[in-house]
Amino acid sequence: MLRTILGYLRRILPWIAFGALSTAGWQWGALAGLVVSVVSLARERRSGVAAEALVLDFSTALYFALLAAISITHPGSPLKAFTGALPFVWLTLTAWATIIARRPFTLGIARLRVPEPLASSPRFVRSNTAISTAWALGFTFNAVSSVLSVVAGAGVLVMMSCQAIGIAAPGIYTFLHSRRTRARQVAPGSGTVPTMPPRSSMT
Repeated sequence: MLRTILGYLRRILPWIAFGALSTAGWQWGALAGLVVSVVSLARERRSGVAAEALVLDFSTALYFALLAAISITHPGSPLKAFTGALPFVWLTLTAWATIIARRPFTLGIARLRVPEPLASSPRFVRSNTAISTAWALGFTFNAVSSVLSVVAGAGVLVMMSCQAIGIAAPGIYTFLHSRRTRARQVAPGSGTVPTMPPRSSMT
């Protein structure tokens, strides 16, 4: 449980830093997010975590690098109004790109928790492709709904409500899919052991 919580906290720290310092200017928020994401990424790599398990971390660092460059060189850019939506647009592109490349972004994370023979099995890859697709759909929903909320002037509450749905839905799917897969694999006569991690592959 503690590992799961720490995993979530590590991945959202750059966004927390961005939100905290954005009050002083979105360029400062972007720089803070960039620094935190790079430091976190470097720490994970030094600890021996494989690059394929850090796809979202690399993507986050690149996002804040681009946002910092834009916000510093064009502080009055129209993109400033969409800072609440842009992260999900970026995550959508990242998630679908990994799926199209047949390297679903949850695969590397999940492989950290299982033996190598199981991590390379077609069933394991298919399961993580399904999970990655669920998250990609959630990110897509959040990206579209967030952009529309900004354009329509619907307000922060509407945007955040939609984003909560877009995160909760794939999270629930991941939990149910993992539990169903484990149950099937440990069923009498299956002759296999669980190939899915005990918690969400997003942690």
